[in-house]
Amino acid sequence: MSYMTNTPIEPQSTNQHDQLRWEHALFRRALQGTAVIVFSQDRDLRYTWVHNPALGFSPEQIVGKKEAEISSPHDTAALGPAKQRVLDTGISFHQEVYLEPAGVPSYYDISLEPIYDADEQVVGLTCVAIDITERKHLLEQEQQARRDVEAALAVRDQFLAVAAHELKNPLTTLFGQADILLRRASRDNSLNEPNVQAIKTIKHQAQRLNGLIESLLDITRVQNGILNIHRQPADVRALIERLVEETRELVAANYDLQFNCPPGSMMIMGDEQRLEQVFHNLIGNAVKYSPNGGTISVRVERLDTWVTIAVADTGIGIPETAQARLFQQFYRAPNATTPGLGIGLFVAKEILAQHGGTITVVSKENDGSTFIVRLPLANVGQL
Repeated sequence: MSYMTNTPIEPQSTNQHDQLRWEHALFRRALQGTAVIVFSQDRDLRYTWVHNPALGFSPEQIVGKKEAEISSPHDTAALGPAKQRVLDTGISFHQEVYLEPAGVPSYYDISLEPIYDADEQVVGLTCVAIDITERKHLLEQEQQARRDVEAALAVRDQFLAVAAHELKNPLTTLFGQADILLRRASRDNSLNEPNVQAIKTIKHQAQRLNGLIESLLDITRVQNGILNIHRQPADVRALIERLVEETRELVAANYDLQFNCPPGSMMIMGDEQRLEQVFHNLIGNAVKYSPNGGTISVRVERLDTWVTIAVADTGIGIPETAQARLFQQFYRAPNATTPGLGIGLFVAKEILAQHGGTITVVSKENDGSTFIVRLPLANVGQL
């Protein structure tokens, strides 16, 4: 609401009183067209100046009247004690306040400041009120939406945990029966080679499915903070070398798998089973994302009190725009064409973090990737 013309305001005199009047008029001009409510009151809470009053009141209808004559009982009760404290103590007040002007539920950001006279006595106060009702409602909607998402995620996690648990029981039986058949075939020579290969395929796919189930369970464990790490002395060098040899047996015909490491053990305090999960994933990814074969290099080095493991390939690489999100759950780079859930790297990062370690990636699309893991070496007293 505006009660002023658009005539330019210019100082007409160097007189102090005129200067104050000019500044006052300039202040009011600055407030024109805004939704900010500004007013001042004396010690009796009588309005002495008003700009942009709520609900269409003009300054002439308000100035000179006490608060109780203008505001609703609810609003008087809501702001009255705060105003009195400002008048009594001279301490400013700033708070979000729920008000009901003319019965309309509203939220305001309220600032109260004391007014002093020449003797530095509090003679009144100023109030600046900004209507934040719409912002408040948007915030409440956002918070409700977040609660709804969190509830949905909780249901999802519960479902995954139950489903994974129920799936593991028949998988265990399938594993066992496949092993029995393979041992029996080896002992009695009762199956021809195609049938043996069929059973091996069944076992391999069951292992793959079991890995997927464990990954889903790990997502739930990470989110619930129950991914347990059982620390004991572990030789990282021996672990990596074993995984490289196992992988070499499977892919020797198509890949040049290199292992570089200085002699001697490199001991850490960690969960060997969980670390095997991490490095099995990294070496497996190097193979999976190098579809045309090539060189895969696994290098282990001791650097001060750290051991560094770098797994490098010459495969499809990772676009630069995707690298920042690579370790997020369920995220897969846009150029990934092989099947996957986008879970392995997310879980790997969490496992390494719980070991006090880190994982980073250096990559260029169509020019391979290098994943670098750092783990703290164990102190002599820990072994």
